[in-house]
Amino acid sequence: MSQLALAAEAAVSIRHLSFVETGRANPSRAMVLKLAEVLDVPLRERNTLLLRAGFPPSTRSLNWMPLPWPRCGEHWRRSSPSRSRSRHW
Repeated sequence: MSQLALAAEAAVSIRHLSFVETGRANPSRAMVLKLAEVLDVPLRERNTLLLRAGFPPSTRSLNWMPLPWPRCGEHWRRSSPSRSRSRHW
């Protein structure tokens, strides 16, 4: 994709896009996300782009283990009898 086409699709000026590309200007968080969207960058790589631009990631990584919710609830109820659910609560 040419710089002209990218600037047109991202709705930014060619000059600003050139400055961002050469390092003369720092992109905003919105600019990084908009360029990544126009270029069809996957979400995981968008987080990498944001980190390299100095911003926190926008989506959580999918490499996490879910907590065993039923066991956590049982432990919580067993640890204190006063915490058990009441039908009036």
